[in-house]
Amino acid sequence: MKNKTGIVLVGLNGSGKSTLAKYAGKKLGFDALEVEDYWFEKQHDYRNPRTSSKASRLMMDAITQSTNGFIIGGNISSLSKELVLKLSLIVYVDVEKELRIQRVIQRDKERYGSLEKGTSLYNERQDFLTFVQSRTPNVIFSWMERTNIPVLKIDGKATLEKNTEIIQQRLLSL
Repeated sequence: MKNKTGIVLVGLNGSGKSTLAKYAGKKLGFDALEVEDYWFEKQHDYRNPRTSSKASRLMMDAITQSTNGFIIGGNISSLSKELVLKLSLIVYVDVEKELRIQRVIQRDKERYGSLEKGTSLYNERQDFLTFVQSRTPNVIFSWMERTNIPVLKIDGKATLEKNTEIIQQRLLSL
């Protein structure tokens, strides 16, 4: 029996991992899995994450149920090593810092609307923005090196269609 194709899209916040995973999943006929759906029981409830083992178990269940393959949007470096064994390809989505920050700000506006200064949610989102601004990809690069899985670097500013074509071509060469 042929192994399912497993792809994970990794990158810094605002690089477009989730958006590309959804689009590419549809085009490739793969199940699109969003890491945050497994980490958080309630959508965007960042204060109450599941444990790593629980999130890993839930994601493994979803992978097991996928038929043609799966594409994960989000960093899985802190999840189970068992997940890594299911991967065929790691795609690093690269976007410059300024654009990533703009995307995070826009996403927050879409999720939360206008936030009133001084509220706990406003302060939480400002703290998150500070984190995004200071984050470097070193941890991601280190994790990718340890996996021994092929890595494809793509430009997160390219169209979803173009990046999906690049991923598809790379899969054909594996």
